Amino acid sequence: MQRHRTLAVLALGCLVLCTMAAVPSTTVRAPRPCTAAIALRDLVPAEQMLGTKLFTWPLLAASYDHVTYLEASDGDDGRVRVQAALAAERAAQGGEACSVDLLFLAHGDQFAAWVEELPKNELPPLRLVYDTGAGDATQGERWLALGARAFVGHPGNNVAPVFYAFFLPAWLGGATVEDAVASSNMRTFAILRGTRAYLGDESASLWRGTRARLFGDARTAKP
Repeated sequence: MQRHRTLAVLALGCLVLCTMAAVPSTTVRAPRPCTAAIALRDLVPAEQMLGTKLFTWPLLAASYDHVTYLEASDGDDGRVRVQAALAAERAAQGGEACSVDLLFLAHGDQFAAWVEELPKNELPPLRLVYDTGAGDATQGERWLALGARAFVGHPGNNVAPVFYAFFLPAWLGGATVEDAVASSNMRTFAILRGTRAYLGDESASLWRGTRARLFGDARTAKP
């Protein structure tokens, strides 16, 4: 009788262990949402274009399901290719489009107007739009009207590459857009403050033009 009871306990223990072992395979974690990035570098000297790509491409490639990295050239500002990339993301996966982060690494243009030209049904979900262009923060509300969850831009003449060097890793590292903007602004300000002895009043002017502005949902974050 005791032997049968022992066997029963062992069998029950094995059943519990097998059940526990099966939990990871039967409890399916919700899949990570599909994400894509589209980046445009405007036409600048070759060394600047190369530097931007060497910094940006590896970070994007390691962080997104799809990456489209575009560079402007003589006679091609990238408008048509940006529009085509957005339409392609919308059409991907039978219409189940990835959320898109859109990066304009450029001196400035009416980039919102490029996207406004597209029919709404050709636009994928826009999560974050970031624009380095001087004064392009004025397009913030237009981006929100286009469906972007968050937009980050600069109000005037700036040293956006400094901000961007802090912002992109912070954003891709999982910070909310609010935290990524705040920390990157703070670090950019510290660098500009350090140039005051050389630039004088210009450093203060550059800070005013560089200090990034956030529009939309401050809690937006990359999963």
